[in-house]
Order: sequence, then structure tokens, then C-alpha cells
Amino acid sequence: MNTAALYGLRLRTPRLELRLGSREELRELARLAREGIHPPDEMPFAVAWTDRSPEPTFVDDFVEFHETTLCNWQPERWSLT
Repeated sequence: MNTAALYGLRLRTPRLELRLGSREELRELARLAREGIHPPDEMPFAVAWTDRSPEPTFVDDFVEFHETTLCNWQPERWSLT
């Protein structure tokens, strides 16, 4: 599956645009997550991925997860993270 077209996908409202992030944007998002995005005693996500943010490989693992998810994307299993 050629996923390049998915980077052109946009979902817009008057206040918000959803789109896939570039590799550098994903790296920046991981760095921001590492700074803390919720209180330590709360877990707002179904998967506790933020618990791994202190690990040295967190940023690279975060980017790899998103890129792998995109590579595995199929029209029959429509999901974009």
C-alpha cells in the first residue's frame, strides 16, 4: 500500500484540522509528551504509552510506532493514529 496519499488527507472544522504529522512533527510531539501531558496519578489513555516517556528510546519508539501503523494501514482496516 502506498501511504503517501494519506499525508494529503485533511479533516477540517472551523476550529480544528486533523492530519498526519511529519517525522519531525512526531519527534516534537514525543518530546512534548516527555515533558508531561497529564497528572502522574491519572491515565487518560486506554494504552499507558506515556509511562514509557522517561525511557531513552521513547522519542524514536514513538515515531517508529506511528510510522509502522501507517505502513500497515489498509482500506479494509481504516484507522489512523
